[in-house]
Amino acid sequence: MEGEAGERIDLTLLRRHLGAAFLAVLLCAAGLPLSAPPAAAATTIDSERRTRAHVALEAVLALCLHRPEWQTEAFVRLDPARLPEGESRELYTSLVPEYAFSRFSLSTEQETYFGWMSGKWKEDPARARLLPLLRRLALQGETVAAGMPDPEAHRQLEAHLVVLDQAFLETERKHLETEIRRAEAKGDQDAVQALLAAYASLR
Repeated sequence: MEGEAGERIDLTLLRRHLGAAFLAVLLCAAGLPLSAPPAAAATTIDSERRTRAHVALEAVLALCLHRPEWQTEAFVRLDPARLPEGESRELYTSLVPEYAFSRFSLSTEQETYFGWMSGKWKEDPARARLLPLLRRLALQGETVAAGMPDPEAHRQLEAHLVVLDQAFLETERKHLETEIRRAEAKGDQDAVQALLAAYASLR
């Protein structure tokens, strides 16, 4: 793809550093086409096992960094055991509870929540490696919500939370369906009944 004055823009590199969802926002804002990624980029995304749940979790975190007052209602609905594996889940578990917005005080030396949090993380080797992701998601939240009324941004947050719930339930159902078939093949009716009960309880 070419930018102004014929300058080449490496979409593969941008996707790798910004994430596909955020890149799409930037390209649309710039009036540039959303061309399909080359095979190499697809391989990279596959190797990272990115799913719609990963994208939704990043979107939730991005919006909760942009509007940290939404963390209270959003984070209570996020169970780490139900979140997709990866750095985004690590970021969430690093935020909660020690660095949640509720722990931030305006009396601290840093004048903003993000400044307070990132400043603390720089001093913590276990969290410092997550700083690039933290900064990217903070920028993503700011960009996506730019000029967007709070009610609309909040509806997006709710939609992404629903996607996370649905993705977890879909994964669990597939797992249980596989286990039910295995139990049936073995003729283990006790296991079949227990698995069917677990399947019915999913919500």
